[in-house]
Amino acid sequence: MFCDSVIARFVPPCRPRLVAPQSDWDEYDDPNTVVTKMLSILADNGIQANVQPAKLKAGSGEHVCSLLSTVAREVLRRTNFEYAPPTYPDEGLADEAEVDSDAEVHSVGEDEMQMDGEEDDLMYQEDEVKKPEDDDAEDHAVLESKIDPKEWLLEIERVAPKLKIQMPNDAKEWRTHLQQTRGYKQVIETQFPAAKAQLEKLQSQISQALDRIKSKEAFINEKFDHRALDYRTQQEEFTQVKSQYTELSDVVMNLQIELKNVGDELDVVRNDLEDYRASMAGVPQ
Repeated sequence: MFCDSVIARFVPPCRPRLVAPQSDWDEYDDPNTVVTKMLSILADNGIQANVQPAKLKAGSGEHVCSLLSTVAREVLRRTNFEYAPPTYPDEGLADEAEVDSDAEVHSVGEDEMQMDGEEDDLMYQEDEVKKPEDDDAEDHAVLESKIDPKEWLLEIERVAPKLKIQMPNDAKEWRTHLQQTRGYKQVIETQFPAAKAQLEKLQSQISQALDRIKSKEAFINEKFDHRALDYRTQQEEFTQVKSQYTELSDVVMNLQIELKNVGDELDVVRNDLEDYRASMAGVPQ
């Protein structure tokens, strides 16, 4: 994929004030996800790429070149890159060929020219006929190596350690997933028979307990049916008494409010009576 080179090389230098994009994908991720993330990063940095994500999965072609051209143009614009005017070397004037004034334009006969052309054609045809034979001979010849076997072995011993592939311990790497899956499969195949037997035993015990509970429930319902009927009757009576109590409580509350109002009026009348008595006591006989 070209996305790592584009994001890592072009975007961070040209937009230092923005947050540098961090590519969190690798070569084993889904190409659709990688392309979508790359276009999202470009959009966050103000680079509008009018390219369909499906056209970028191949990593080559017209759309990839168009996107690279857009990114490069944006980098040059943001870095204020200016093109210098072209400079042309001074090669001087070309020397003209000398013209033979004594020569005539049609000095060579047409017959002679045709003969020369025919000879050239014959020579060219002979070369073409001979050339495939030589090529076939070289292609079918026995290959002979001119390398010293001892030097070749020394070179193999020197290069062989460098050719070993060190696979990283990446959680997203598919080989790690495959190895883990095989390990889980082996564990399941080993522990499944014992677990299945225990589950079946537990199922039988639970079924027996449910049957006993159902039988006990039926016996209790049959034995205490009349008591349940009495309970329901008393419950209904209690509900009626409770409703009557609520109604009487409302009546008592209303009477208490009325009593309080009457008491307040009585206090007002007493105060008026005392004021009247006081005023009458001050009047001369």
